[in-house]
Amino acid sequence: PRTEAKTKYVFCSEDKKKAYEEAMAGQLDDMKFKPCEAKEAAALFDVHKQLGQKVGVPGTPCFLVNGKAVMGANLPEISKLLEAGPK
Repeated sequence: PRTEAKTKYVFCSEDKKKAYEEAMAGQLDDMKFKPCEAKEAAALFDVHKQLGQKVGVPGTPCFLVNGKAVMGANLPEISKLLEAGPK
């Protein structure tokens, strides 16, 4: 839920890696973070959204792991695919 707000939060964060990890761990699900209103973050979000639509990604997050699309932060599935290695 609230993918756009969370994505913009990551884009605006000084430590983007940490912010991304927080988002993927569900630590932003309570929405207790300051929403980012920066125009640059909104523009970057729009670019990412348009690129995703162009290549057929139906939503976020979507991970391509060893040729398979994984929708959502399905960490067990991602780990399983990584352990299996490329096909």
